[in-house]
Parts: sequence; structure tokens; C-alpha cells
Amino acid sequence: MGENSGDGNPQFYIILLEDFSTQVPLPRAFVNRYISKKRKPGKAILQAQSGEIWRVELTGGGGGRGASRKLYLRDGWESFARDNSLKEFDFLLFEYEGRMRFRVLIFDKNACERSTTPTTHARLPSSKKWLHKSPLNSRCSKKPKRDKPNSPNGRKIQAQEVLDLPPSSVSDMDSVSSSMEEKTDAWESSNAFTSKFPFFRKRITRSYADTSKANLVVPKDFSRAHLPREDSVFVFHLAEGNSRGEITYRSCPLHQFFSRGWRVFACRNNLGEGDVCVFELVGRLQMRIHVFRSAAALDGAEEGTTTVF
Repeated sequence: MGENSGDGNPQFYIILLEDFSTQVPLPRAFVNRYISKKRKPGKAILQAQSGEIWRVELTGGGGGRGASRKLYLRDGWESFARDNSLKEFDFLLFEYEGRMRFRVLIFDKNACERSTTPTTHARLPSSKKWLHKSPLNSRCSKKPKRDKPNSPNGRKIQAQEVLDLPPSSVSDMDSVSSSMEEKTDAWESSNAFTSKFPFFRKRITRSYADTSKANLVVPKDFSRAHLPREDSVFVFHLAEGNSRGEITYRSCPLHQFFSRGWRVFACRNNLGEGDVCVFELVGRLQMRIHVFRSAAALDGAEEGTTTVF
């Protein structure tokens, strides 16, 4: 079902974020469109630019009727990541050839293609078409419907995935590189944050700040360890400044998230895409918010040295 070949092969890319060493998720839109629901999880084959192949276990679960499936590259992925020296913020382009076979191009955070060194792995005949054409020049035949921004997603973020890469050009690649560098700056700056109080970090995406029904999903591990099991109202306040707001916290069986009041708080304090927020739990129902601005938002200010709105 949905297995294309030739120039029409579907593509998606993954930007590696946080804990990607043992598993990465496949984009749900890709899974729903191209992988048959009748197919049981099993082995997938990843082929690097060098022609080497890695056999990786494709595992995951379904859900209730009509629910989107979640599939992960797990057993064997660790070897692929290690052998190819994958690092945080690397950009991986996957081309799906059907029958659970993927070709993978690896780019560093500056959008430069990474050369791969052959190891002792099995090797498939290299495709000149793959090695010499720009895989970014083609796009999927159809644009997937975006997930509704107010649909809570409780999984731990391990990778940022996007289905359907737009047409490539030098300016497109420069834009991707610039965006990734800005995200790197803000995230790395937030790494220096420490506190005696429990806290978690979130990179602000468009769905977290710009949509009319934006929800802020809380990492499951954090919510289970530190937050109430019932719906509550929290007080958010800035680490620097007097801005405060009441935010409704929803505790559902599968997802925990902040809803009513969050978008107003985000807009009032000019939270933008690429900013990183640290949510510090300083009281049972009190959150102190530290904001690390993206390079674009700093507007000429020295990067990574302030925690302000």
C-alpha cells in the first residue's frame, strides 16, 4: 500500500534532537500514507550514501479505531547512529523505496552533506542516480494534512520530523542551515540552566504559540513525577519581569498538557518559533518560566547570554 518507486519515491527528513541514540520515530503522516496497516512491524533496511546497509527493527504500536500508528526505528538503529557518527542537529533525508527499504543521506547542522566511510557492513550496488542527483529537488506527490495543533502529543520528543521536503535551491539550503543554527543556539544556551527545583524544557514551535487552540504538551516523565493527577490551574510567571498568567493544566490518561490561557501568555510575552522555554516548578501549582531566545529573536543582541522576553 502506497509503495512508490522511481522518481516519485516519497521522502521525509528528520532533524536529530535530544535522545536519538537508541530510536527515532517515523513521521505519522508518512506511516499512515505509505505503510500498510496490515504490515506487521519487522525489519527495515537503511542504506547510506556509501552503499552500506543496516538492518533495523521497525517497532511500535497502534491505537484505537482511527488512531494514527506510531512506528520507531529501534533495534539496529544504535549501530547505524554509531557507525555514521550521528550528532544532535544532524539532518537526515530518507527516501522510501518500498518494502521497508530506505536510502539515507546525512547532512550536518550547516546543511553540508556528510561523507560516509565504509565499514564491514553489507553493501548494495551504489546508485549513480541516488549519489549524483540532488534528492532535495523532488517532493512527494501529495502534501499530507497537518496534524491539528490542538491534538496533544505525549511522546518524548526524540526527533523533529517533517514529511515532504520543499523544492531545493541554494537559498532553500541556506534557509534550512540558518534555521537549524538558530535552534542550536537557543537549545545549547538552555543546557546551562540548573535549579534545585524540578524543570523541563520545550522548544517553541508554531503550533505551541500561533494557533488559536494551542496546547503545550508536558513530557510524560515530568508530569508523572511532579504534577497533579487531576486537572488544575497553574500560575505562570517570568523569571525576569512581572508578567503572570493563569494556565489550565489537563491531566488525561495518555497526555498531560497546558491549554486554556497558554496561548494568551505566549502571545503577551512574544514567544516565537525557535525560542526555548524552561518550565521550573517552584510550587505545587506555580511555574517560573525562563526564556532563551532564538538568534532571530535576539535582533542583534549577544546570543545565548540573556534569559528575557
